[in-house]
Amino acid sequence: MDRDLSGIRIRVNFYGRRYLGSIRVPEGVDRVSDVLNDGSHFLVLDDVHATQSAYSGDTVALNKRGIVFVQTMEEIIVGNDTLKVEGQFVGVEAEMEHDGLKIRGSVFIPSQVAEAGDVLNDHRDFLNMRDVEVTDTGETYPYLALCKSQVTAIRILAPDTLPVVIS
Repeated sequence: MDRDLSGIRIRVNFYGRRYLGSIRVPEGVDRVSDVLNDGSHFLVLDDVHATQSAYSGDTVALNKRGIVFVQTMEEIIVGNDTLKVEGQFVGVEAEMEHDGLKIRGSVFIPSQVAEAGDVLNDHRDFLNMRDVEVTDTGETYPYLALCKSQVTAIRILAPDTLPVVIS
């Protein structure tokens, strides 16, 4: 299924302030996580609505290292079978540097990866999680991307042993 990925709405927690805006997903890129992990230092948001900020309505570039987490505001369906990977989800609880937030959810571990630590220590700046709860606030999300530089500790919980195929 083809989908216009030119203006995906996301919510960003940036040092406790919330920014809602659109990101541009370049042609040939299929996932928001690819934009987050592309090696660039800033995430550019268009048509921004922000809490506790004077930047509403503007285009704002946020330093990715200051992002606590990112939530997509719409489901993104991409019909690219080459993105499917076999593996399993492992439960984790992450303690974040900002306000000591505790975030609990599941991290995907591809079958070709030996252990969860390999995913935590790979080159990507963001850790993708599903079925997420911010335990301090009770907020729940189907998907969040955590900035690894904001994580102070991660505890591995009991793994979900059912094999899955995701895209």
